[in-house]
Amino acid sequence: MNRVQPRHAARLDGLAGLAGALLGLPALVLPWPPSSDLALHEGMVALLVRRGDAAFAPAGLYELSLGHANQLFYAVACPLALVAGTALACKLVLWATMAVTIVFAARLADHLGRTRWAALAVAPAVLGWAFYWGYAPQMMGLALWLGVLPLLDRATREEAGARDVVLASLAMPLLGLAHATSMLCAALATTVFALVRPIERRTPLRLVPALVGVGLAFAETRWEAHDSTALARVFASRVLWHPVGGKLRGLAANVMGAHGLLAEATLALLVFVAAALWRLPEGDQAREPAGGGVRAALARHRFAVVAGALFAAYLAAPYSVNFGAFLYVRFLAPAFALAVLSLAPPRGARGPLVYAPAVALAVVPVLAALPQLAAARRHSAAVEPLIARVDEGSAVAVLHFGKSDRSLLFNPMSFGNRVLAERGGRLLLSFSEYPIAPVVVRPEARWDSTALRLAAQPGALRPAHDLRRLRWLLVQIHDGALAPRVVRALSPEGELVGASGEWLLFRSTLPALPITAPDAEPPPTAETLQERVNRLLADGG
Repeated sequence: MNRVQPRHAARLDGLAGLAGALLGLPALVLPWPPSSDLALHEGMVALLVRRGDAAFAPAGLYELSLGHANQLFYAVACPLALVAGTALACKLVLWATMAVTIVFAARLADHLGRTRWAALAVAPAVLGWAFYWGYAPQMMGLALWLGVLPLLDRATREEAGARDVVLASLAMPLLGLAHATSMLCAALATTVFALVRPIERRTPLRLVPALVGVGLAFAETRWEAHDSTALARVFASRVLWHPVGGKLRGLAANVMGAHGLLAEATLALLVFVAAALWRLPEGDQAREPAGGGVRAALARHRFAVVAGALFAAYLAAPYSVNFGAFLYVRFLAPAFALAVLSLAPPRGARGPLVYAPAVALAVVPVLAALPQLAAARRHSAAVEPLIARVDEGSAVAVLHFGKSDRSLLFNPMSFGNRVLAERGGRLLLSFSEYPIAPVVVRPEARWDSTALRLAAQPGALRPAHDLRRLRWLLVQIHDGALAPRVVRALSPEGELVGASGEWLLFRSTLPALPITAPDAEPPPTAETLQERVNRLLADGG
């Protein structure tokens, strides 16, 4: 079978790790990467490592909620944060995740009998949609999923023993701790691996890891429902769907990010070129015993079958179930990664027709990212001085008014959301409102109605009411003409204390309620910020 020798394999792992480290370098060297949810994850890490510091996290505000799915990121980042601080720790974990993804993709290619160069072709899914959304746990889950696929494959072979099944079963909770959908992807892969091989008396044993994964997912869903919050219940009140046509049109964007037609067309073209040049050859590690029939063919191409099943899940899954959004897109990156690895030339293949498509697929997302990286640096430089002026342990809302910058693949509010990690206190809209977060706001201290009202429409802020609870407002306005009107509309309850770039910082002038004060609905006569802005426009102000 021409297996790679251990010493040579270690050298190849090092080269793959170097390639992945270079791919993820923007996540490490920028003051803060263009990753929307990463700041909210950092906020959770900060609340964990500074638990017990009453000046940072006031007593009676938070409680722990450990053990849920998707919490592995925090378990890895917290020890680093104790030494390096939360910002560097979260960036290091994100960077290492990207590097490890390429390493595990290279190892999986080797398991398939393919060239390790194919690991570079996974780059669009690594520096892509999930990166810009800041879905760090999902990225960690993808890396681990690629890493355990060979184990799941071995556990379903005819010669597999109880030890293989046990190890594969133990991999399921680890994947669930990284991200629940990665565990489901592993359960799906295990099911395919077991069923495309001859069905015999030990087939049920080989399906045990899949049953463990599905069982854990069901148990997590029940646990989340028991610990649900008002904000989570609103999102979970109904299942939302996106049409299949939109999913097909958004294929490239949902892998690499919506960089525009040129970048998306280039990605699609490169995948087709790679498929044409690499010609779907067989790999020795993926080969099953020779034989005829449909089952034998499926067994030989079982990894391609898994990729197809994941793509079918992408087309069939809803947009949201429970409080998680974009559920269907979570299946696309694994499908893409497995598809390009399955397409690759056999191990040992040489020449530009092998290298060029893989290198091109790695370079395209890097080039496409350059404008996003520049925008991230600009927003970070603007907002960090304002965050430094916020009192530690205060209640803060980060809001956006007016038109959005459509050129951005990330939410610029994420840079303002770093205020929780830097200054503590409470952030009105943070992960502490979700039941699977490691730190959640105590039920008696939740501001559910305020959070729901402002999450739906920031203009629904009622300054005379809300600025008794919110000590600070960090406001992002892309439309420069709107900023003076917002400043005037927030007066006199909100005093402008700083402005930088697209960001404004306001401090409440009203007597502050305790940060743990119970929520309350505003009186119907309290004027909203949007009504004040509209009045200024009508008056020509």
